[in-house]
Amino acid sequence: MAEITRKDRIISFFVDALDKTFSNYSKRYKSCIKNFSDDSVHDIRVSIRRFIALLKLFESLYPNEYISQLKRVIKQQLKSFSKLRDTDVQIGNMKEVIHKEPVLYTFYNDLLKNESRLIENIQESLPDYNIIEIEGLVLFIKMELKKAITANLITENQIIMIAKQAFIRVMDLYEEANSKDLDSIHKVRLAFKNYRYLMEILQTLEPDSKYNFDAMKQFQTILGNIQDNVSLLRDLQSFITIQTVIPDDAYTPAINEILKQREELVKEFLNYKDKLPALWNDNYYKKSE
Repeated sequence: MAEITRKDRIISFFVDALDKTFSNYSKRYKSCIKNFSDDSVHDIRVSIRRFIALLKLFESLYPNEYISQLKRVIKQQLKSFSKLRDTDVQIGNMKEVIHKEPVLYTFYNDLLKNESRLIENIQESLPDYNIIEIEGLVLFIKMELKKAITANLITENQIIMIAKQAFIRVMDLYEEANSKDLDSIHKVRLAFKNYRYLMEILQTLEPDSKYNFDAMKQFQTILGNIQDNVSLLRDLQSFITIQTVIPDDAYTPAINEILKQREELVKEFLNYKDKLPALWNDNYYKKSE
């Protein structure tokens, strides 16, 4: 009886997680079509990222074509929103600094034009999302997972170890990161974002465990701010090379200010070292050992 209960518990965890994740994604998708806004775009991006994190968990436990196919579909959707998100963040940042650096008005106006174009493209493509296909893939994935769990191909300890390994990867990448290699910090960001979403999913497995989600959010914000700074400077420098109205060197003070901000952001990232280990605790899943 205990064995049946254990399997039922894992099946319930997976089915509930998949149903909840798909339901949230579907709700955010409909909201984005009905009321396209910064908030609705943010919400659907978060729902897609959580969807991808769940599928990565499934794939690491029991890879199959249904999972791979669904992951490809929603990753493509996320990609279509990413540039708009970056542009919106840059517009927000520009609003705060253009009064100090008037030379950035030309870049700001270019961002506004890009935003309008991106919004138009996304709004045109949204109705083409095949929600019925996604729902069908979700159904097949649930069937495959139930079979795998029943056949003892997936255990609770495997799930726990995946979470722990995800955190170990974050720690390893953090140790390798340095201020002169921004790609190394970006790798930490991607790994940590996956870890955080994974922990949100696994919370339902041990709901009584106390997770440090506030600290996770704080660290992810630090990483996100660095990435936003990198994107801003990259796009500004790209704009400078194609515009012909203002001399390139007129942008130097603005670029120096962005680099100064980056230095402070990276310092904040490097100073997080002593806080990072607290974002995992072996006692999270002590009941399952």
